[in-house]
Amino acid sequence: MLRWILDGLCLVEAGVLNLNTTYKRTCLEEKMFYILSSLKVPFTEQLSTGSGFILDFAIYIDRKENKKIAIEVDGSRWHTSQKQKKRDRFRDYILRKEGWVVIRFGEEFNINEVNNVLQQHGIR
Repeated sequence: MLRWILDGLCLVEAGVLNLNTTYKRTCLEEKMFYILSSLKVPFTEQLSTGSGFILDFAIYIDRKENKKIAIEVDGSRWHTSQKQKKRDRFRDYILRKEGWVVIRFGEEFNINEVNNVLQQHGIR
C-alpha cells in the first residue's frame, strides 16, 4: 500500500493523475511514456495479450509479419525477489511463444538507453 501511495504522489506531482480513468501509470511507466513519446515511437499502453498478460508498453514493428516488442519497466519493489524473478521469467517465456520480443528496463533507464535498445531492434 505504501508503494501505491508513493506512486500516486509521484503522479500528482507530475500533474498526470487523472481521477476519471481506471488506470494510473506508476512513476516508471510515466517516465517511459514520456521517453517513447519524445522519441516519437508509436506504442500502446497496457495492452492485454492473448495469454492474458498486460504489457506496460507494446510496439508493433510490422503487424503483417507479427514483429512486436513488449517493454516492461520493473520497479525494484515488485521485481527483485526470487519468486518475482521466476514469475517474470515465466511471463517472458509465454510472451516469447506468442511472438513478443520482451525488453525489461530497471529503475535507472534513460532516453539514450531506450533509444539504443530500440535501434538494436530496428526501431528509429
